[in-house]
Amino acid sequence: MRYQQDFFGLSDIGQRRQQNEDTFLIADLRRQMIVCDSNVDGSDSAEIQADRPGKLLVVADGLGGHAAGERASHLTVETLSNSLLNCLHQFIHPRPNPEQDFRNELVAAVDDCHSRLQHEQDEHAELTGMGTTLTAAYIIWPQLYVMHVGDSRCYLHRHGKLMRLTNDHTLGQQLVDDGSLALEDLPKSPYRNVLWNCIGADAKAVVTDIRHEHLQDGDTVLLCSDGLTDCVSEPQIQTALNEGKDAESIVRDLVDLANANGGPDNITVVVGRFSYLREYNPSDSTVELRCSAELI
Repeated sequence: MRYQQDFFGLSDIGQRRQQNEDTFLIADLRRQMIVCDSNVDGSDSAEIQADRPGKLLVVADGLGGHAAGERASHLTVETLSNSLLNCLHQFIHPRPNPEQDFRNELVAAVDDCHSRLQHEQDEHAELTGMGTTLTAAYIIWPQLYVMHVGDSRCYLHRHGKLMRLTNDHTLGQQLVDDGSLALEDLPKSPYRNVLWNCIGADAKAVVTDIRHEHLQDGDTVLLCSDGLTDCVSEPQIQTALNEGKDAESIVRDLVDLANANGGPDNITVVVGRFSYLREYNPSDSTVELRCSAELI
């Protein structure tokens, strides 16, 4: 059965920041990685040897201030996309343990990002301390693999319910997890946004969470930076997704809501929606992939 996809991404500077240090990417992975849209200047397509199409969604929130944070998020998205091109062969030539092998390659791709930032800091003293979060969704229908470092997030919306697929790598979340802090007190905690894990930032190593899900008809995947989730609650995100709008409308509504609630940080949201086509007509334009993005 054929299925259709609808993607949209938007990165907004917010109400109080002087520049946008967030980076996002929406890309097709085929014989070429075809970049649909990104706020990375000069994102080019690259040749690969694979026939089965895939999709890559990425959100990275740069740390370090000024040019360093922007540079960190851009380099990480660029490095990740290039590294992941080599993973597609797992679906073309399966190995004896393909699931674990594929997970290992995803972790290795994130390690490549960390090494790239460390090298940049070694070469350029003005970039010392730069780092970034990274949340990426690698989709080869109906498989979804999520790579996660930091406190950007990935959500899955299914049958009207919102499920968070990532766990924030912050000291505040650790306190909640070990029972030292009540969940309702987390928004007021001084440790709420203190990262214990990120890419770069002089850390010796990075810890990558990998999650695997099977997508279903009607699912929506949402990636975002904390510029959204610090201003818009999960029930509000769920309500926006329950309205059944297209990806662009969902993203714009959420970014507008975050800005209306103060917009203290950069706001980046990427949404992918998936549904089966009940009746397939080769001349029907609805089978075409709808993919767009915008940077404000």
